[in-house]
Amino acid sequence: MPDYIALENNVEMQRIANDKLIQRNKVLYADTDDLKSGVDGIEERARNELGMIKENETFFRIVSKSNTQSQAPISSISESAQQQ
Repeated sequence: MPDYIALENNVEMQRIANDKLIQRNKVLYADTDDLKSGVDGIEERARNELGMIKENETFFRIVSKSNTQSQAPISSISESAQQQ
């Protein structure tokens, strides 16, 4: 009987894992459909993942004061990388 209970628990854990994977797959299918159907999905990914902007478009980055104190300026990071 203990084997049956252990197997039943394993089956339930596997069902939960499968449900999570099914949800993830639904999101991935929606993403691929978006990318196949038009440029909106591609444009969104280019903006969010690659930081791209359109031609003749102005990009503004708003940084809070707490972030500016803990981050080094980009120019000093690139200068120190070039020295190595």
